[in-house]
Amino acid sequence: SVPNQIILSHSKLDGDDFDSTSGCKATVSVSAYDDSNAEGDHFVTIQHFVRNKTNDTDITLTDDSPLLVGNVLVQIYDDDIGGVIIAETNGITATAEINNEDKGTVGNPSFYEDEYSIRLTKEPVGIVSINVNSIPVASDYPSAFTPTWRDYSKRKQVEVNGARAKTVVFNSANWTENVTIRVSAINDDIEEGVDYLNFASQPSNLGLIQGPIKISGADSPFIAKLSDPLMLPEETNPDEFIIPPGVIIDTTMYLVNEELQVDTIVINSLNVRGNLPSVGSLFFDQFVGMNMANDIFVMGKGPFSGISYNGIEVMIFNLGEGVDEITVENTSEAIHVMNMNAGDDYVAVKTLSGPLIVDGNKGNDMVVASSDEIKLDLIDALLAFDGGGDDGEDTLTMDNSLDDYLDDMVCVTRLTVEVPSMEAPELNM
Repeated sequence: SVPNQIILSHSKLDGDDFDSTSGCKATVSVSAYDDSNAEGDHFVTIQHFVRNKTNDTDITLTDDSPLLVGNVLVQIYDDDIGGVIIAETNGITATAEINNEDKGTVGNPSFYEDEYSIRLTKEPVGIVSINVNSIPVASDYPSAFTPTWRDYSKRKQVEVNGARAKTVVFNSANWTENVTIRVSAINDDIEEGVDYLNFASQPSNLGLIQGPIKISGADSPFIAKLSDPLMLPEETNPDEFIIPPGVIIDTTMYLVNEELQVDTIVINSLNVRGNLPSVGSLFFDQFVGMNMANDIFVMGKGPFSGISYNGIEVMIFNLGEGVDEITVENTSEAIHVMNMNAGDDYVAVKTLSGPLIVDGNKGNDMVVASSDEIKLDLIDALLAFDGGGDDGEDTLTMDNSLDDYLDDMVCVTRLTVEVPSMEAPELNM
């Protein structure tokens, strides 16, 4: 899905590539391009398409549906920037509480313990110490269905290498070695729930979005209406929900007017590192790029890319200290806020239908306003740019050089620059 990132041993598999003696399997080797770009951890999706070798058409099953093959997500670790590689066994770390006297009966420790490994992405300068701590988490939460005797407190649930904490040390001699961390559950006498999950923190990186996301602020065009329910004989389905006797429910949902609601999307990509620009494109109904999934097919449907949305009133982008390049191809009438953070960021605005506020923060930031026709007549809403309070050289460029008809003057004040074709329509507030 992203060019010039990986090398495949096969780009096409024919019948001769499958070994009938080993279960009709074929092996594809994957390796990363060894470039000099400091990109940090990033992802590529390998897609598979099954085609008829004779006429290059879909191979269909007996129900006329196409034969589909799943995608493979490849995570690439970058040796041009310092990082940590964590490799879990089978992609998950799982443990179970067990008494010491039962361990001999169970036998295999993998039934109640697990392990993962840690190593560095590049040779360090000096000593690198990584602290591995068991973080206190709760195993249950209060609700109407939770027994009152459950313990809702946060407490340490596992040990690492037989202790509550472990320090791993790397240097120039051992940075390539995988250090094993053994995880075991603390066998306490507390009765705990099984439906409350504590998810480990993940880096704030849009590259982790490797499947399509569709967001609707109102009735969704992506989801079909509910069909009539399947009912038993003599069962009815009244138009209005009938509250059972003795039951009190919150009916404030009846007071909601969708036209008065403010639906907001907040997009965070705060942990992107390196000097290679993260390139994204904003459309009135979609945000693509930034290493998100690109032209992905799911169950034969697609292609899908990035994040799609409709019915949104406010969009907020919180970007990190890397270099960001955003092109605003067109927008809806929503309010758009881009917090660029550090880095020499670049925003190109071609068409604007809703207000756009760009906060450059730190670095040498640039905003360029001009359409593909090198005009400003498609800037139909407020464009605000704050370069930040640092010492960076921030630039606002307005290119209207090919408009020889509409605009014959420029209005300049201390804080604004405007030509007649940029006059925004009045807002109905």
